[in-house]
Amino acid sequence: MTPGPSMLHKKIGVPLVRNVFERCLAYLKKHNPHSARTLPEGARAPVFLLHTGASLKGGAIDHIKPWLSLFEHAGHEFIVVARMMDVYEQLCLDYPQLQVCLVKDSADVDKLIAAYPSLRGFYYVANTANNNLFLRCSGGRHVFLGHGDSDKSSSMNRGFKAYDEVYVAGQAHIDRFARADFDTSGLRFRIIGRPDAGILLDAADAATAAPPQRIVYIPTWEGYVAEQDYSSLALAPELLRAAHAQGGLPIVSKLHPLTGAARPALLDIDQRIVARAGLPAGALTFLERHGKLTDLLAPDAVFICDISATVSECLALDRPLFVYVPKDRPIRVVSSHMSHADYAYTFATADELAAQLARVLGGDDPLAGARRRAREYFISPSATRANAFGRELQRVADGAWNEAPPAPGEEAYCPACHSTAVDAETVACAIPGMEQLAFRFLTCRACGFVSNPDNRHDYRAEGFDGPSTPGESARTGDGLRPRREYRMAGMAADLLARYAPDRSGELLVYGAGLSRDHVLIARDLPFRRVALCDMANFQQVEDFVPHDARGQAFDVVIASEVIEHFVDLETDFAHLFSKVRHDGVVVASTNLADGAPLERLSYPFSLGHTAYHSGRSLQAVCRRFGMRVDFRTPANATRGAGPRKRYVLFYRDPRMGEAISQYFADHHLAPSE
Repeated sequence: MTPGPSMLHKKIGVPLVRNVFERCLAYLKKHNPHSARTLPEGARAPVFLLHTGASLKGGAIDHIKPWLSLFEHAGHEFIVVARMMDVYEQLCLDYPQLQVCLVKDSADVDKLIAAYPSLRGFYYVANTANNNLFLRCSGGRHVFLGHGDSDKSSSMNRGFKAYDEVYVAGQAHIDRFARADFDTSGLRFRIIGRPDAGILLDAADAATAAPPQRIVYIPTWEGYVAEQDYSSLALAPELLRAAHAQGGLPIVSKLHPLTGAARPALLDIDQRIVARAGLPAGALTFLERHGKLTDLLAPDAVFICDISATVSECLALDRPLFVYVPKDRPIRVVSSHMSHADYAYTFATADELAAQLARVLGGDDPLAGARRRAREYFISPSATRANAFGRELQRVADGAWNEAPPAPGEEAYCPACHSTAVDAETVACAIPGMEQLAFRFLTCRACGFVSNPDNRHDYRAEGFDGPSTPGESARTGDGLRPRREYRMAGMAADLLARYAPDRSGELLVYGAGLSRDHVLIARDLPFRRVALCDMANFQQVEDFVPHDARGQAFDVVIASEVIEHFVDLETDFAHLFSKVRHDGVVVASTNLADGAPLERLSYPFSLGHTAYHSGRSLQAVCRRFGMRVDFRTPANATRGAGPRKRYVLFYRDPRMGEAISQYFADHHLAPSE
């Protein structure tokens, strides 16, 4: 039987096409024109790799652009890795001075890593699947840089757990993860401020509170999924008409570079907005969408934004902010401890915008103070001015991360400052009545931290000792007479009042144990809420917060004789600091190591005291968590508690530090039992 066309197709046609295809593919792989672009000719011993994984249309150039000059100024050799040919070619065209690599697959990654063993820092500007080829590489430090700080859902997700470190602008980004519904304990954050916003901060400081001269409208793009569609573009003509009607100020706008990426019909939306808004000639101007945002920002404007990173960028200038929060569609927002409504004038319609704008342009700006607090919280001007980013780059270049405990048998390290300059010594207590106690102490020569890891006590299983029992200790409250926690809370109430007059806050007693000072605090002091926190609800109170719970933050956290019991400094301090608001304060009490011989001290041998902190060790811990710390002497240090007793005040907002200084200008000692 003669084969029909169908049989010939199956027996000859398909195999022939497959063979030709495979041969062509093999040839292209062997003679791939991009292979010569994997290793740039000018690179010698790069220390950093800056990775952009998106396509040109997906914003790869815009993501990486803000970081290029910062890496150049840092003084270390670096290479830029593109994953798409169009991105590679555009980078080479726009930045001929850069060493740009084109990486397409794992073989290219292996080739790059083998060629440059000098690489120590791998930096990623966006969470894309293309990051995975480099994230699998061991060695070095893998750091998420990002390309902005916002309450968009993309700013907080499980993908961040892939990195060794996450660089953030301010405490707000850390607090978003503290409220996450997944385990975030492995995340390590570094606050670097907004390194490219230094000029804006200086401009804001130099500006006077003159009336606005223009309105700046900065809408975001439409997003790839419905929950990320924060854009006000559909309402833009009505919004801009309403804005111009309030005083006739000129309006300048710039579209997000990705506008139209998901909906091509929006590619020319700027032209259609101009036509539909119907404003006088010259009243509305759109700048080039791929230009630098900082070129648009100035201290003589008010800003109209969508939920996006532009909000935090505009905060640098400390000018009135109007934020569109849509109510006509479901969106997902991942808030920190400050929502947009806390520091910006939010609106959902043109009428709401008009009413808010008329009020502010008329001279009534009630959110001015909150906006200044938000600026520190979201973009940390102090970290920006201190060149925190440059210091972090230097730390990575020096290979000075050492954040993981060494394997058994390897050199010990300090859990406070991460130095390996640690001495181990078994010490027996020489205090009368305590001679039977002997422990193996680890003492850090770099920061003075003393660890006693074997001195553990499980209060849930073994109960409380005398100093922690009401009636047997002068510091543990019985609910009838004020003791130490009550005095600490009274001082904290005064600090809040100095920070913001008439402020009535919420207070948490952290590690309360059996102390009942909280009863008197709730009765006598100006707190609208007093809650307890501990490993277990030992007092069976109604308002109880588990020590490892996230999502609740307080104005004041009292931690009397707690931090010396911390076993894992990273985890335990993370639990503690997550409980305080960005503009709040933690008041702790502990003894500080000052180099005195351990055998002559009872404190390091006391039940459950695994961590004997020094001032420098607590400063090192605070730097990792973006906290500030102050040390003050309580009155009981002059009596039975001894000269090493200190109140340790942890805070974030510099204005709280000013309140602390003012308090101790008026009081010689901190109040205590």
